[in-house]
Amino acid sequence: MKLQDDCGIWIDDHKMIAQKFISDYTQRFKSMHSTARVLPNLGLQKLIFDSDNNELIKLPNLEEVKKALFSIDSNKTPGSHGFGAGFFKHY
Repeated sequence: MKLQDDCGIWIDDHKMIAQKFISDYTQRFKSMHSTARVLPNLGLQKLIFDSDNNELIKLPNLEEVKKALFSIDSNKTPGSHGFGAGFFKHY
């Protein structure tokens, strides 16, 4: 398998492909904000406990990510990033 980089050079080393993917993914989805954003107090009633909120926003573990990924059809049409589920399952 090969991957073409931004300069048109073909990469066929698996480690370099993985590094390129991670770099592109990080760049594409990084936040534009350098610090955490805080919403203003609008006087709304708090309906969720901090402990529940922390559970909902925590990062998933590797097993949860793997389970979610492998539940997707490998032949599903790729999204705007160009990678289908089969690519992620393979790597």
